[in-house]
Amino acid sequence: MPLISDEGTPASCGHPQTGSSKVFVVGKGACRVGVDTAEGVILGPGAPKVFVENSVVSLVGDNIAGHGLPPHSNPVTRVIQDKVFAQ
Repeated sequence: MPLISDEGTPASCGHPQTGSSKVFVVGKGACRVGVDTAEGVILGPGAPKVFVENSVVSLVGDNIAGHGLPPHSNPVTRVIQDKVFAQ
C-alpha cells in the first residue's frame, strides 16, 4: 500500500511539496491532487477513494506537472514519513 505524500518533502525535482493546513500526516500537511504543488501542480492519480478537504489525497510517486528541463520535466512526489498509507 502506498504512503501519503506530505508537505515540505522535496519532490523528485527538488522542489518542496505543499500540503493541507488542516489535515496532517505525521505532523505535516497532507498533499492533495490538483491543489498542492511542487512548483508544478500534483497531477496524481492519488488514492481515488481517500479525500482531504474534498480533494483526492496524493501518494508517493504521483505525477507532478512538468515545469522545465530535467529533473523538472517529469517529477513525482516523494515521502520521508513511513507511517500513513492509503489505497
